[in-house]
Amino acid sequence: YKTEGYYVLVNFSAPATLPDEVERVLRITDGVIRFMVVKK
Repeated sequence: YKTEGYYVLVNFSAPATLPDEVERVLRITDGVIRFMVVKK
């Protein structure tokens, strides 16, 4: 149970394939508990 954390908002322009790669990396990163990638 964690009571503290860090929130990060990153806006960027990238090729259409990059969000999938970002999600893949975040899923296998031990220090990341929860994330959300939103595509516009």
